[in-house]
Amino acid sequence: NGAQAYQGVWPGGIHPGTSVGSMVRWTAPSGGTALVSGTVNLYAASGTAGVTFQIKHNAASIEGPTSLTNTTPVAISETAVMSSGDTLDFIVTAIGPNSNCSTGLAPVVQFTTDGSTPAPPTLFPASASFLFSRELNVSR
Repeated sequence: NGAQAYQGVWPGGIHPGTSVGSMVRWTAPSGGTALVSGTVNLYAASGTAGVTFQIKHNAASIEGPTSLTNTTPVAISETAVMSSGDTLDFIVTAIGPNSNCSTGLAPVVQFTTDGSTPAPPTLFPASASFLFSRELNVSR
């Protein structure tokens, strides 16, 4: 649970707060290339104005914001050249009131340090690869 009503992050899902978004962060362990894939979608479209989804590499947006107003999964497909300690933030923010904004989030980060194309993903438990953040001060 986050600092605001309904705000939270759990393995495979995320829900924004009333006036701030929620995020999942991945941090590069060294320099290399991150190939980001996966999907994001609302769990239910009734009773909500939807959410926006965005990926930031450090402070710069590399995908979105994309409006999600139905349950159709949206594919994630980005490549980022990373330095050690760089971050990828997966951010969900409510478009209007935040009721029924539960969002499925299934990112996969394939990472290589030798300049080659990342190999097919090896899946790790989310807690091993991602920091789950309960509050992000991102205004709508």
